Amino acid sequence: MHLKRKIPCKKDINNHYSDVEIDILNKDQFNKKNNNNNKIESGKFIEKQNITNITTNNTTTTTNNFILNIENLSPFNKDWDIDHISHKEQKTVIFSNIMYTLFLKLILKNDNNSNVIIDKKNQKALIYQNNNYEELDLDKLVDSSMVKLNKQLKNIYDKVQKKFNDEYEPDMLKYMHKIEHLFIDIENDIDDKFRNYNNTNKIKNDVIKYIIDIYQENQNKALLYLKSNYQNKELNNGKGY
Repeated sequence: MHLKRKIPCKKDINNHYSDVEIDILNKDQFNKKNNNNNKIESGKFIEKQNITNITTNNTTTTTNNFILNIENLSPFNKDWDIDHISHKEQKTVIFSNIMYTLFLKLILKNDNNSNVIIDKKNQKALIYQNNNYEELDLDKLVDSSMVKLNKQLKNIYDKVQKKFNDEYEPDMLKYMHKIEHLFIDIENDIDDKFRNYNNTNKIKNDVIKYIIDIYQENQNKALLYLKSNYQNKELNNGKGY
């Protein structure tokens, strides 16, 4: 849709992007990649797009809702930054029947974890890693996400269990068999869910949909980081002194 016309034309029925995403994203650039390592030229990707209410100062971009710095963006091939998730929220996650997807939603509340951009129609994603945006198939994106979620779920499980044990005297814990068995069940559940995802097609297909939808809910923040990355390169790569 041509947003700047006095009388906007009708949106193409094949266009699956929201008006906000159209402003940020030149979707055709999902298909443009360097022959080396699938690296994306972020300048070509968004150079014709406008994001309102943004000012740039060195590497920092400011929006109405948050301040982002591309240098703080966590690479996708590293662990997510989960320092913002409270102990209470960690307990909620590991006791939840939907621990994997709930955990991812909490992870993405940290703006600096916004390192994934989704293109459902072409079954592709852009991920930020190695100081560049690289293209990845959606099924591989979800496979990698599940590996990371499984690892970090185990980490917060260990923290919650340790804190629980530290809060009670050993003699009291002897009589809390139900709690002990509950933690064993939770630990098994973390592994069982991961195993079922890898071994059961129906479950895998459902999980792929859930996780892609969660990433897409975070799409606007991720696109703003992409824009910030391009603006930073424009500021720092020109000739001058």
